[in-house]
Amino acid sequence: MENKEQQKKKHLGNKGFSLVELIVVMAIMAILVGIVGAQVIPYIEKSKESKDYQVMGGFCSAAVSAYTELAEEAPDKDTTIMVWGNKQEGENAEFKKAFIEKVQALTYNSLADFKKKMKSEKGKTVENFEVTISKSNKQITVTPVKGEKKVEAFDAMVGEL
Repeated sequence: MENKEQQKKKHLGNKGFSLVELIVVMAIMAILVGIVGAQVIPYIEKSKESKDYQVMGGFCSAAVSAYTELAEEAPDKDTTIMVWGNKQEGENAEFKKAFIEKVQALTYNSLADFKKKMKSEKGKTVENFEVTISKSNKQITVTPVKGEKKVEAFDAMVGEL
């Protein structure tokens, strides 16, 4: 029969978890993380798209503000303006140039600055904004575009004049 001192030493040496127990716990945690991660990832992308809508909504508000400041110089007919990378020539060129400067002053000076704010994969495809000023409908429509085509992932934003 073991004496009390030997039993005490045996008991003291048996503190903590075994390697097998730790591996089992880590495997359970990995499974839980995999399940939770699969459920959370779609919500993360959705929140990024919501943030992109906020950024684009800022463009619509800036367009309305810019038009309000330049209303006296605005042409009488409907006008379409591209915000970046489009030289304003021909009819209403001065108004378009002043409008773009106001919008950029209220939002982002360059496409690169704008792209840094877009977080979703769909948002990063936006290359420009087409701003349509409709005096007959008293609306400004801001449409995100890639090249010459509307970005299908996002609806156009409409502001009232």
